[in-house]
Amino acid sequence: MAASIEFDLQYRDGYVAFIDILGFSTYVEDENNARKTNDLFSFVKNFCILFNESPSLDTQVSFFSDSIVLSAKELTSLIVPISLAESYLDDNLGLLFRGGIVFGKYYHKDGVTFGPAVVNAYRLENKANYSRIILDQNITISEKLDFRFFRDYDGYYCLNPYSTLLNRIQSFGSDGVHYPEGDLLDAIKTITLSQRNRILEQIKKNVHSPVVEKSVWRIRPFNNLCKILADLPVGYNLYKGNDYRVNEKFKTFFRKQVIAEQDLQI
Repeated sequence: MAASIEFDLQYRDGYVAFIDILGFSTYVEDENNARKTNDLFSFVKNFCILFNESPSLDTQVSFFSDSIVLSAKELTSLIVPISLAESYLDDNLGLLFRGGIVFGKYYHKDGVTFGPAVVNAYRLENKANYSRIILDQNITISEKLDFRFFRDYDGYYCLNPYSTLLNRIQSFGSDGVHYPEGDLLDAIKTITLSQRNRILEQIKKNVHSPVVEKSVWRIRPFNNLCKILADLPVGYNLYKGNDYRVNEKFKTFFRKQVIAEQDLQI
């Protein structure tokens, strides 16, 4: 008689993110991308090991096909892994995310995940459109997270990819490895300017293509963060831990980075 195997399949309550990697299937099918695709799967392997085998990070990750599922007890625990994965895919492969985050019951262990929250996160991802990660409307955003999320035109709160980028600079340095490296505020200004130029370049490149709307949408989170850093008190939360005092020159810089209609005359 075969020995029975018992599984702990109890649901837990928490946050689940279902994320679709836009253009992933087409990318890996292109033989010209073979080397970078191999690097991608090495990243995926190490990414899963980091989060799935580090209980203190309180995050589980599963990759399958062109999708990523992440889960955690706290919403804040999802921000760093989402930021790292999106930054890698965007910087190295030019691929963007679309996803949804919900709160509910789920099972997630050893790469296996299912449950009501997973299904609902999948359904929400299909409503995201553009290259954004939206939150279920039942999730309340606390004041301390204001600069990481913003309310979009249709009422959904979205994870701001540019605020998570700044968070990555604070944690890992502008090169992702060494920190500190010079002045933090200078590093933030440099990366902000490069991202501004990148948005405009992508719009110009795809201006006659349907995919241009993905780049145009990213003006919204970019401008949102610039306005926070220039004018809103919550912007100071980015620097409290580093004893920085944001001066008027720094705030003026960010007011000038806001992408306006005349910047799109390209």
